[in-house]
Amino acid sequence: MSLRTPLLIVAALSLGPALPAMAQTVQTAYEGLVDDDSGLGLIGQTMNVSMVYDSTVPPDYSFANTRAAGFSGFLQSMTVTVGALQWTWQADAGGSFMALEDDAPRFFTPVEDVVVLDAYGFVGTDLFPDTVNHSLAVYLYDHTNADGLADYATIPSQPIDPARFEDGQVMEFSFTVGDPELGDIYRISTHAFGLAAPVPEPGTLAMWLAGVGVLGSLSARRLRAGQ
Repeated sequence: MSLRTPLLIVAALSLGPALPAMAQTVQTAYEGLVDDDSGLGLIGQTMNVSMVYDSTVPPDYSFANTRAAGFSGFLQSMTVTVGALQWTWQADAGGSFMALEDDAPRFFTPVEDVVVLDAYGFVGTDLFPDTVNHSLAVYLYDHTNADGLADYATIPSQPIDPARFEDGQVMEFSFTVGDPELGDIYRISTHAFGLAAPVPEPGTLAMWLAGVGVLGSLSARRLRAGQ
């Protein structure tokens, strides 16, 4: 077996995790300008939420007659940034939940599509000494015929585009200061956001660069052999 064969195998293994074929792991990012900040002085700054999740997680519940389903434990990583502030989701101390509704009635109102995503258990910049209960929520609503969801029983294997939900978009990061039950709740939100270019996970980026390096080496060998 020539040296070329194992090098090709190494290249394939290196590029594999970065290829779209790995559809069960979805990487996406959203961003928008803060328009409500509970008086924190953050209005006009950019809120960015980047995440990685597993689209193969089965629903915890599914109602065929209402075309609605709920999923938990799908989130793998999430980072929320607002200007110079940053919070990172902790898998061992937090949780995640997503509700999908496709052509499902919600609160007795005809609704085309609804997506609700919740995550809690973040650590990061604390604006106040006794800050607790950091959480992130994303709400997407669509009462029109522009189908934002193709299904309700599986998590989409492609990033959900807020632009397909024409009747409402809210992305909100909130935390409580003081007593978790009676303390002051601060909300930082944007009501108009969209897809942003996701930042590759460090491991994925390193493997991708290694694969590109191997392919470049093979191309150079081929050019020298053809001379």
